[in-house]
Amino acid sequence: MDRDASGCLMCHLTGLYGLERDKTYDEWLLKLIEEQRATSKPGAHFSQFRTFLSFGNLLQSLTMDELKACWQVIETSTQGLFSGLQFEGTHSSDSWMEWNQQLEKPFHILLDKTGTQVHHASMENPTKSFEQLKNLIIQAFDLAALPVDAIRLKNGDFLWQDKITPTRIVPQNHYVHRHLRSALDRIHASLALVMQSQGSFADVTDYWSDGQNEVQLAGSVQFSEIIFNALQNGDVCELTAMTDKFRSLSMETAYFHTLAPADGCNHQGSVNQALAAWFILLSCTGVCALDICSLMQLFLTPEEQSNEIPMAEKLMCVFNNPAFQPLAKLLAFRLQNAAFHPLGAQISMQSTPAIWAVQRFSVDMVESVLCLVNCSSQAQEITLGEEDLQAGSYWQDFRGGKVFKAGEFWHLQPYEGLWLIKN
Repeated sequence: MDRDASGCLMCHLTGLYGLERDKTYDEWLLKLIEEQRATSKPGAHFSQFRTFLSFGNLLQSLTMDELKACWQVIETSTQGLFSGLQFEGTHSSDSWMEWNQQLEKPFHILLDKTGTQVHHASMENPTKSFEQLKNLIIQAFDLAALPVDAIRLKNGDFLWQDKITPTRIVPQNHYVHRHLRSALDRIHASLALVMQSQGSFADVTDYWSDGQNEVQLAGSVQFSEIIFNALQNGDVCELTAMTDKFRSLSMETAYFHTLAPADGCNHQGSVNQALAAWFILLSCTGVCALDICSLMQLFLTPEEQSNEIPMAEKLMCVFNNPAFQPLAKLLAFRLQNAAFHPLGAQISMQSTPAIWAVQRFSVDMVESVLCLVNCSSQAQEITLGEEDLQAGSYWQDFRGGKVFKAGEFWHLQPYEGLWLIKN
């Protein structure tokens, strides 16, 4: 935040919210924190997150008994494939408390909430700006009291909005996020904040890699659109250019990726094409979320998607569908392999126009996985030589079967994805 705007907000603390003239913002914040501290609950550090199953607002109309049935199906049918569940946060705090009391909690919970906007009115109306900022901090206390492990503010990149260019992310956002993170650190330090921007991943990387660590997971909603475009066009140039920009944000901030039904991962495409999209998503550094609507549209018939069928029964049909099993194998391997740690390194590799290729590394750089995806409807071949891989080394798909030797031609079927481990 610029010095003038910050100064205006600070000088208008006098007489506001019961503060004497010599009181500081931190003292006001501490006073609020002390009032809320009793409601705080410890959560989980985001490094334990790998893949979330996103429900959006699908569960809002369910009774507690229906929710328990869904919870049991996910727990027993997926057998730990998902490290967490993502929900729309329109329920009241009392509802979440009731869920926490009545349900066993084998999953991390990521809650979507709409953030309170703080408009850039500091020079013309600084009292209003500070009032909005105060409301956002108070909202943080409410969030910290919920039995959840991560919060995604749906308009988090526009918490501070410039009146002149309201769709542009402005530097003042950092000021708001730092205050929000500072408040949470004192009452619920392990609660992760998630932000998704409308901007490019280059913007996301530049914006969130400043070392301030005010958010723990950051991503761009454009990523899923670029994945879909690559699969539609059979050309990975734009996709490779984007993933080539992935670099470590910090040791306290990782990427967050999602695929939604609107991005083409549904019944309009083939199962193989959808699986290729998930291969790409799950290959990338960071934490991922798979949308349950995408899974139901792809793996259920129109009759099975009927509103007359209980949600728990729909979930059972998805997870028991043989076509779901290849995705289940990906999720299981990603959960277990250290190369897919959210903070693990990723490098792009030279490939053909239709094959996307990256190599993932564990945080200690000991383990690695070579990820290849044919994004076209035609069979493709690729050769990775000494400049990419150790000369003469052999690589085998994690599911067994195919073995490849560095320097030779490797053949991939249409929309085939491979995770290769060095023998």
